[in-house]
Amino acid sequence: MREALVLNAVIMPVIGLVLFFSAGVIAQDRIVKKSADSRGKVVYRYGSDDSWSPVKKRLLKLLNDYRDHRIGVSLINLSSNREVYAFNANSPLEPASIMKIITSAVALKTLSPHFRFKTDFVVDKFENGRVNKMYVIGSGDPVLTVDSLWMIARKFASRGIRSIETLALDTSMHQDKVSRQGQRAFEAGTSALALNFNSVGFEVCPAAVGQRASVKRDPPEYPVVLKGSIITNSRNRSKFYIDELSRGDSWPQVYRLRGSISRYQECETIYRSVSNPERYFAEVFVGLLKSEGVRVGEVVFNGRAPESGRVLYSHKS
Repeated sequence: MREALVLNAVIMPVIGLVLFFSAGVIAQDRIVKKSADSRGKVVYRYGSDDSWSPVKKRLLKLLNDYRDHRIGVSLINLSSNREVYAFNANSPLEPASIMKIITSAVALKTLSPHFRFKTDFVVDKFENGRVNKMYVIGSGDPVLTVDSLWMIARKFASRGIRSIETLALDTSMHQDKVSRQGQRAFEAGTSALALNFNSVGFEVCPAAVGQRASVKRDPPEYPVVLKGSIITNSRNRSKFYIDELSRGDSWPQVYRLRGSISRYQECETIYRSVSNPERYFAEVFVGLLKSEGVRVGEVVFNGRAPESGRVLYSHKS
């Protein structure tokens, strides 16, 4: 498991570096010598062609950061089918979630490297600080976060918006949704409006021995029901659980807390998938708007933005 997590941390930056350079730029040289410096860091020597050197230097830094872990890297020039970089390339290792590689390749081929996901905020009428209807058009942005949504709410307030009579969510661009598979964050489903990876966090912090630990949800605008408690213990060991009790799309989601956390442990955040991504987005966005002094009347799900609407703001991934 440790190797898998480390490989995840390394492989995505590596993929990014590889995709940044076209196949025609990749040099044909190969590592010819490996040694270690006085601090024990791995040092590599490679061929004379330096056109690949910038990427190699980045790779060396990544690998040195994980030199105490079991990882392997092999980069192939697809034009010549020759290996241009290798580190433990032939060592048998437990693979991480390599679907990232396939997904990245398909996305780059289908959407192009310059594609950006857009979340459009469209209004039909805006005057005297009042918006009649605001449509949020989602396109499945996978990195739409609460921080981004807060900046948008703040931007609207600074533009003079004081009330939104109807907030309508337009998710028509993403009809083929995949339902969530379980309560863990990586089991979250897909959505046209996928806020915070369709997951909610619970920060657990120890208190005095024998007292209930503090459990705070993130984002706080998302309403949940917490039952039970996590007790602070005097041992140097923690074992606690946050399990969903609600089923289906029931609202609000209910979670059971149990177990204990060591008084010596730092705060730890546990993430859980949300049952209804659209409702999650709406609750958080309305809460953020309210905190900026913007009142929202009703929320409409499965809305459709009119073609004549005005794009007030477009957020790009």
